[in-house]
Amino acid sequence: MKPTEESLKKTFLYCPSTGLFIRIASSRGQKKGAIAGGMSDQGYIKISIKGKLYLAHRLAWLYMTGEWPKEEIDHINNIRNDNKWSNIRAATRSENNRNTGISITNKSGAKGVSWSKSHGKWRARICIDKAEQEKRQLKTNNLSLGFYKDKQDAINSYQVACIKYHGEFARLA
Repeated sequence: MKPTEESLKKTFLYCPSTGLFIRIASSRGQKKGAIAGGMSDQGYIKISIKGKLYLAHRLAWLYMTGEWPKEEIDHINNIRNDNKWSNIRAATRSENNRNTGISITNKSGAKGVSWSKSHGKWRARICIDKAEQEKRQLKTNNLSLGFYKDKQDAINSYQVACIKYHGEFARLA
């Protein structure tokens, strides 16, 4: 059973300005006043409560709002262990995916831009949400923004579209 806001606040103090959880009482070898949690292989902070691990950013949401997140929690600055209240926000899977950096497979060095051998030009594309896809009657959620001789023109096209379609979750690079 997941902890409640009340049980969480009896066990930990959450500091919104640092994103750290501090133990209020000793428990299972953890001393009172100790910073709670440890780093996961994925770079997130996980905290053990009654033998079960919870992601600290989800616990921070519970601590501050009194509710478990309905979907996901996005780290605005993309730093997975930065759980400051000002750095986390509720997000859908789609919104969370929008706020990602350049893929490790990206060869152009620019988000949303790739080289098209068949056209001999730079191609700009953006992933749009289902509502926009249906409005445009597209078979895919990848919207082509065009082909460009100049790489910077392709980058500019992506960045304009990113702000338009991704709003507050836009990550330009």
